[in-house]
Amino acid sequence: MEATFKIKGMHCKSCKALVEDVLLDIGVKIVSLTVDETKKEGTLKVNTILKPEELTKTLKEETGYVVTKI
Repeated sequence: MEATFKIKGMHCKSCKALVEDVLLDIGVKIVSLTVDETKKEGTLKVNTILKPEELTKTLKEETGYVVTKI
């Protein structure tokens, strides 16, 4: 399943690296991940078998960011 998410609170390359590490650890294929430093948010597109709720919960627990499916 391909899905797109907004991640609130991301503001730099280190934030991007943190999210990438978490997703790779749980076996999620990242299609794209961009960070808008002025809006302090990221846009994530993934291809995964995880349900969106599982992915958002894991990212929240591991990074502290608020993640919503769009």
